[in-house]
Amino acid sequence: MKRRQSSKNRSNGYRFLPKKTNCNPWLEPRREPDGSNCQYDVFLSFADEDLPFVETHIYHQLEESGFQVCWHHRDFLPGYSIIENIKNSIDRSRRVLFVLSEHFHRSEYCLFELRYSCEKMLASHTQFVIPLVLHQGSLPRELDHMTYWKFDPQKPDPRHFESFIKTLGSPIQPES
Repeated sequence: MKRRQSSKNRSNGYRFLPKKTNCNPWLEPRREPDGSNCQYDVFLSFADEDLPFVETHIYHQLEESGFQVCWHHRDFLPGYSIIENIKNSIDRSRRVLFVLSEHFHRSEYCLFELRYSCEKMLASHTQFVIPLVLHQGSLPRELDHMTYWKFDPQKPDPRHFESFIKTLGSPIQPES
């Protein structure tokens, strides 16, 4: 009986991949989403308990600045499942903003939006996720490698919102 060749190299105990092979998707260069087939500039992912914060500090400011915001209260299509609406809306958005709070981590829909967006980001090699940590929220494991926007509603800093706007880029021009 023939033994299978061990995956270990006998000289040092380990076998290395060839130098030109890049098997870590996080090391691959990231492309910015072009937005060519997008209907929305940003999809907002947040827990229902954070609705007053999101409405006051993010949603209205983005809409007033000319950005097309996917607002699930308005833009989800009746007759489709929530999961279908989430996927379709994320697929038609240039960016996804996650408002990470203690409530976010307990919401099944928020966690689905997070997993779906991260899978899409890895598969497409585009950088379109923007984490915002609210209060004492924390970054989920899927986003712990990213820089984030930390927001304290008691001490809002307008420079943070300006940086966020720069990250979004120019608004999508609505079709006439």
